[in-house]
Amino acid sequence: NKKTAITIPVKAGYNSAPTEVFAALCEAAADVPSVLERPAPEAHLLEHGDLGTTYRVKFWISDFANKYQRKAGDEIAQHSL
Repeated sequence: NKKTAITIPVKAGYNSAPTEVFAALCEAAADVPSVLERPAPEAHLLEHGDLGTTYRVKFWISDFANKYQRKAGDEIAQHSL
């Protein structure tokens, strides 16, 4: 079964603690049924910008061609931090 990695950039305000953002992003990804448990979702800080800090959440799905699994990124992007 072929796995596909999905990465999504997410911007958070400077008042958000990085450890809390990491946890929220990984939890949001893990809550989506189409996201694989292994490898586990991960989050990283990308940069500090003028309007906030940009993070990246990375997660894996098993079948990118499946239209329901492609929705995983949309569901995570809509998750409130």
